[in-house]
Amino acid sequence: MGVVFTNKVSDHAQLGLWQIEESVEDLLAQLNLSASDQQMLDSKKNNLRKREWLSARNLLKAMLPENTGIRYDTNGKPFLNENSNHISISHSGDYACVYLSQINPVGVDIQKLKPDISKGVDFFLNETELAGFDMEDNILLHILWSAKETVFKLYANADLDVKKDICLLPFQRNQSGTIEVNILHNEQREHMVLNYDLLDNYVLTRSN
Repeated sequence: MGVVFTNKVSDHAQLGLWQIEESVEDLLAQLNLSASDQQMLDSKKNNLRKREWLSARNLLKAMLPENTGIRYDTNGKPFLNENSNHISISHSGDYACVYLSQINPVGVDIQKLKPDISKGVDFFLNETELAGFDMEDNILLHILWSAKETVFKLYANADLDVKKDICLLPFQRNQSGTIEVNILHNEQREHMVLNYDLLDNYVLTRSN
C-alpha cells in the first residue's frame, strides 16, 4: 500500500505512516541507496527487517524528497545527512512510522497490540504506575509501553531507565489523547506531554 498518511502535526513537524505490503525488491526499486546504505541493508538478518528498513526510507522520501539519507549517532539515534530536520523512526507489524521536526528533537513509537504484554509490566512500570493504572486493560498497557519507548527514543540516552526515570501520570484512556510524563534526566526533573492514537490493532505515540 505504501503511504497511509503524511500529516502536518504542527507548524514545524510532520508525521508519516507507511503500510508495509511490498517485497524487498519493490521497495528497493524506489530508492537510490548509497554504498553505505546498501551495506547497512545487507546486514539485516532477514527480509522482515529489510522491508521495515526500506519502508521507513521510502516514507522519508515521500515526506522529505530532498533528504540525502539517514545516519545514526553513537547512541543509535537517527539523524539526517545535510538536513537540519530532527527525525524519529518506528516500525511494528505491518507499519513503519517517521516523525520529522524542523526545530526540536522528537520521539515516535508504534506498537502492534499483542495478548501477552502484561507478562512484562514489571520491566517497564514502576510501583506508582503499577498501583495507579488498570493492569487488566491490555490496550492501556500498550499505550504505557509505547509512551515510555517514545520518551526513550527522544532522549536517546542509554542511561535513562524506562522504569525508574520515566513516570507516566494517570489519565483516562480514549481513542486518542495526551499523557503527561515526568522524567529524571541528568539529575534534572523535566515534564512533557505526549500524544497517542489507537489505529485499529496498533498504538501510535509521539512527542510534541
